[in-house]
Amino acid sequence: MWIAKLRIYDENDMISSRAKKFNVTILGYSLSNFEKRGKIFLSGCGLLIGEDKNKKKFIEDLKKDKRVKKFEINEDFFVTLITRPELTSIKEIIAEPSFIYPKPIVILPTGEEIWEFASWERKPLMEKIKISEKKYNAELLKIENKKLGTLAIFNIIPELTKKQKNALEIAAKSGYYEYPRKTELRELAKVEGISLSTFQAHLRKAENKLLLNILKNNSK
Repeated sequence: MWIAKLRIYDENDMISSRAKKFNVTILGYSLSNFEKRGKIFLSGCGLLIGEDKNKKKFIEDLKKDKRVKKFEINEDFFVTLITRPELTSIKEIIAEPSFIYPKPIVILPTGEEIWEFASWERKPLMEKIKISEKKYNAELLKIENKKLGTLAIFNIIPELTKKQKNALEIAAKSGYYEYPRKTELRELAKVEGISLSTFQAHLRKAENKLLLNILKNNSK
């Protein structure tokens, strides 16, 4: 299977421009797109990552956009339906029904997007890439012919409580999992204003759920 990886910067996109404005990261999937009464509709979902205050501002600002027709959120996971008068965004160009998306779209706080998509044939892949490079100055990071390993779907992220997810996110961002470690749990607990034992409990439960879920998905 042919797999391509693309870096995109679309400053007019309603999602990535707000990711930059409010300093959040988004792991997203384009779910579907269709045409109705001369307009293009695009359904998508995403997982918000960042400081709570920034995520809140992102959501509030996005919901004000008149192009957003439907929006719902559960914790940090959102689903939305947006509309456009025509094919004006790279999203609609790349969101090809025949393509397979092995990894989520990564939208960075810089406003950049990393897309990875696959096709049985090389030709349709290259056609989309050429359009993207011409219209949106997209950068092709790689294209290769290889077997897919697995699909990184959102189900690989288990249902964590807000405190568990927060502990895991803080530990990762603070370098707790790096070698050598850049911080200790006692320091992280102090920053969070909770006891060491409480922070440890949140983190261990999150790690256990994550590991068990990965093993479960890999055994299928």
